[in-house]
Amino acid sequence: MISKTVEFILDADEQYLKTLLGTPTNLPKFWKYLKGIEVINETEYIARFKVFMNFKFKMRVLISANSITHEGVMDRPKAFFRFIINFLKQRKGVKLAVTGEYKGPLEFLAGSPMQSFLEYFMNSLREYLEKGGEMRKTLTPQELFSYLSKESEGKRIIAKVKVNDKTYEVIFENGKISSVNNYQVQDFITDVLKSKEVALLAKEEEYEQEFNDISSLLNNLEKNCVADIELKDIGARCKLVVKDGKIVNIEGVDLTTLLTYRGKVVLLNVNENSLLNG
Repeated sequence: MISKTVEFILDADEQYLKTLLGTPTNLPKFWKYLKGIEVINETEYIARFKVFMNFKFKMRVLISANSITHEGVMDRPKAFFRFIINFLKQRKGVKLAVTGEYKGPLEFLAGSPMQSFLEYFMNSLREYLEKGGEMRKTLTPQELFSYLSKESEGKRIIAKVKVNDKTYEVIFENGKISSVNNYQVQDFITDVLKSKEVALLAKEEEYEQEFNDISSLLNNLEKNCVADIELKDIGARCKLVVKDGKIVNIEGVDLTTLLTYRGKVVLLNVNENSLLNG
């Protein structure tokens, strides 16, 4: 099992925080990688995540005098996730010690995403409180482009942007728009610039793990999986089918290119339908 913790102090009422953070429908405001919530009852819900692969956890929330715990399991493949918020008394404000725990597929890769998940929670909760309980969603076109360009420097992010009655899924990469789902990039830009305000519905980083070479990647992959990768030095993307630790099929580049490639490799995604160990 991997475990990560962050600690920070908030100038806020403890009971308000418990109500806010103990309510599952509020979690999309603060949980990175969260794709959706389905409420079952007052204490149980389904949480869908995407980090390399799709995860669907059946969760429950437990609230005590000094803590809130969200924990759950996934049956296929087997996985466990726990998110604990401990409230520590201070002379001024409230100190939170927040721990994330995970056990399951791709556990060897989970350390960095978990740290990012906790830091996102800390920063988004602070922003939410600083803005009086409402995170700002409407921006001018100039503010939108400036913000997303800055956020995507050195990485790739996915943003959902609503312009009038249209919702766009926009990919920003290294400070620039690389694509817009089902639309031409120029049509999106024109639509935005014609509007006085646009709504930023969601923004998330597309998490990627970098390896020094193909061998390092294969050594870290599950023995049976389907992986989307990028050969970073030549900018080529491909899909690998791995069985018993060996490549049995490849799409996107030919096998010779892959086997003779000596540069860095980026893991983009692992297929949730693969026969993962555990």
